[in-house]
Amino acid sequence: MCSGWARAAGALPPNMTTTEVPLIIDCHAHGFPDKIAEKAVVQLEDHYGMKFRNPGTLAGLLASADAAGVSRLLVHTAVTKPSQTIVNNDWAASIQSDRVLPFGSMHPGFADIRGEFRRIRRFGLRGIKLHPDFQQFNLDDPAAFPIYDACGDDLLLMIHVGDAKFEYSSPTRMARVLDRFPRLKVILAHLGGWQRWDEARTTLYGRPVYIDTSVALAYMPPERAVELIRAHGADHVLFGSDYPYTTHREELARVAALGLTDAEQRMILGGNAARMLGGNY
Repeated sequence: MCSGWARAAGALPPNMTTTEVPLIIDCHAHGFPDKIAEKAVVQLEDHYGMKFRNPGTLAGLLASADAAGVSRLLVHTAVTKPSQTIVNNDWAASIQSDRVLPFGSMHPGFADIRGEFRRIRRFGLRGIKLHPDFQQFNLDDPAAFPIYDACGDDLLLMIHVGDAKFEYSSPTRMARVLDRFPRLKVILAHLGGWQRWDEARTTLYGRPVYIDTSVALAYMPPERAVELIRAHGADHVLFGSDYPYTTHREELARVAALGLTDAEQRMILGGNAARMLGGNY
């Protein structure tokens, strides 16, 4: 059987045969209910000033994953208003399957954070997603502390970190959160700090947290990406597509172009995620 990796990247990694296909888990993907998917993509395009060429629906996400041999997906949405929290988490629970591992959402302004976390755990969701820039709160604002506390040591926390235009999600603010909540199980998006990778390396790299590859690989030379991955440790780096911004084929091709070792590729593509999820994926 031809490997998903080979189809997506155009060539197998060095020293890897088609019978040694790596497990591929996308730890940073997005999907939205059909009725709001188009609007959600337009809002993302407006925010980032980028053109998204793919539909924001769950069906579109799965089609992209199928075309590239991606096994499983951690699917995220972020509520922009407290009033969206319950309906968003209901939808996340409704799409959960052996392949689709949705995260819930939370907003610092939501009235019953503890109660909603009880629902998130009852649904069996793997964690929550926060996007401080969209939600307009500082990562280290005490208003967000109840969320970090409620995550405990069992729920994963996916956080958008970094942006040249905003200070809400700066790596420095994230470092303060980790100092205060050392038990958090955190995935820091975009190699730990979108457009602020030097700051991320200084303040966040080497801590017991995961960073993901989403979007970042397209915005730096391969040698820079390799240097950052190894600075943090390839055993704590996760593959992320950030679909619908790009496709799984495109992102896997970018990973293949880095020239990482076979062991590093296996860890990043799925081995680290499998360990992070405790084998229960």
